[in-house]
Amino acid sequence: MSLVNASDIDRFIPQKTPFVLVSTLEECSADAAVSTFYIPQEHILVENGVLSPSGLTEHMAQTAALHSGYASHLNGTPPPVGFIGQIKDLQIRQLPPAGSTLRTEIRFIHRVGPVSVIECSAFLGEHCVSSCEMKIVVQYQPAPNT
Repeated sequence: MSLVNASDIDRFIPQKTPFVLVSTLEECSADAAVSTFYIPQEHILVENGVLSPSGLTEHMAQTAALHSGYASHLNGTPPPVGFIGQIKDLQIRQLPPAGSTLRTEIRFIHRVGPVSVIECSAFLGEHCVSSCEMKIVVQYQPAPNT
């Protein structure tokens, strides 16, 4: 059972359709998360029947956004807005075809204030199709006044 499903995803990430690149949050801990993304044929970042390199990279970043959004939800605060500060050692081994589902794992390596460094790996089945290290900067928003 997913922690967050596709119909609720927009409550947890700042991205909106047509730029949503995560479908579910499967696992989430303080230092890691696992998401999925079913790649629709008509997605704006599908080119020639495969998810584009920028779409694949953004999907990995949105997994980090989903992690932060889920943690914020548990704390009763709005999902934060994040920015990619750096991408290091990006390897794209295969572009996933439309109609397939990615499973992506992230793991936090370092955190200093609003800056986090994460390891990301995206899989089709057991095959790793992409990996990288990302530096993410997160801007948390205050809880709404009640």
